[in-house]
Amino acid sequence: MNKKNKLLREQYEKTLDKFNTTNKMSPFNLIDSEHINNLNNKLKNDNIQYDSEPVSCCSHCKSLYLITDDDDNDTCVSCHNSINEIETHKNIYEYLKLYGDDK
Repeated sequence: MNKKNKLLREQYEKTLDKFNTTNKMSPFNLIDSEHINNLNNKLKNDNIQYDSEPVSCCSHCKSLYLITDDDDNDTCVSCHNSINEIETHKNIYEYLKLYGDDK
């Protein structure tokens, strides 16, 4: 786990501890239990290695900033030129090797 992920995880744990303490100290829950459960689940499932996940980018401008609409159409937010014109790479390292870090 890199330093940034470690710091983020520590912050999540501190927040979760604060929420639980707040709810224990009050006669009724001040913090929504669903919110606490979501944070708990986030901490449990935080072992995902996102660097090894597939990466999609715009085939025109090579931007990673894609959105999917209600009809499952992928659109590039950066250039607005492409609809469903994307490239998929094996992982982020393959993308960076091809297009560099400037996109």
